[in-house]
Amino acid sequence: MQLIFDYNLSELSSYKIGGKAKYLFIPKNVFQLKKAIRFAKRRNLKPICFGLGTNVVFPDQPAENLFFISLKELKIFKYNKRRLFLSAGIPSSMLSIIGILSNTSDLFFTHLLPGSIGGGIFMNARCYDNDFCSVVKKIYYLDENLTTKTIERDYCKFSYKNSIFQSKNWIIIGADFSLNESLSKSMEKKLKNFIKIKKNLSYLNEFFDFFSLKSVSNFFNEKTIPQKVKEIEEDRIKKHHFDFPSCGSVFKNNYDIGIPMGKLIEMAGLKGISSGGAKISEFHGNFIINESLATQEDIINLIKIVKEKIYKTHGFTPEPEVRIIEND
Repeated sequence: MQLIFDYNLSELSSYKIGGKAKYLFIPKNVFQLKKAIRFAKRRNLKPICFGLGTNVVFPDQPAENLFFISLKELKIFKYNKRRLFLSAGIPSSMLSIIGILSNTSDLFFTHLLPGSIGGGIFMNARCYDNDFCSVVKKIYYLDENLTTKTIERDYCKFSYKNSIFQSKNWIIIGADFSLNESLSKSMEKKLKNFIKIKKNLSYLNEFFDFFSLKSVSNFFNEKTIPQKVKEIEEDRIKKHHFDFPSCGSVFKNNYDIGIPMGKLIEMAGLKGISSGGAKISEFHGNFIINESLATQEDIINLIKIVKEKIYKTHGFTPEPEVRIIEND
């Protein structure tokens, strides 16, 4: 098994934050993934699995007992009679391309959605009035004993930005999706080749360059791009989603309050405040950006400030959706 030693985790993070990990493994199939986890457990190391690193903040000085496993090269694409299987490492935004090609409008919301299929299911990622639980059919995962199992959508305890996977020691390896119309053999081959292109899709600027409508236009030929997809891209550009390293939205919305977290943070006068190299975005109150060499501590400090201020003004403590990977 090939291990990578002393790897800079900032290169696998949409935040561009993270120090050198003593151990990093990037499996290309489930057999290698199982082997990596067994290796870690035999040596009393703690496995930390992640996808494209878009919803995590890595430590600046990772502990030597942490064994990081990136699933970004777990890219398996299978298609048969409108049944689509995508493995955990495939970028979520692939679903929007496939949705356009198959007239499956439920998949349009994933256009320019950073992250991977595995991460999207884990978080039940939500944007533009849709979420993963509404489009996924069956999930494949490794349980605590590294046995491959499946679970139907209805048993995943999906709720707002939550799933059964957040409370279990399971690793998502892929999922089935249904399409409204069939893909041609030539288009299936083209899609498979596309996901193999080597780009650092953890970096948001490279991600945008790779998945913007201009970049993927060769997939559609004469096919009309749905207006909904165009509007999503325009909205993300307007809100400067890809201008600085970030994780996207930091906090979950509180629907009992009825006001989005971004607006609450703006009303609290917190937009634009900084801690070290991190800053609450002036364009979107629920974004904390890495403006200049931010550290994990900088991000944590701003999260703490927001929690305290919102509790003081609205009587509840907002729940972060970003995962802070800490040494313990």
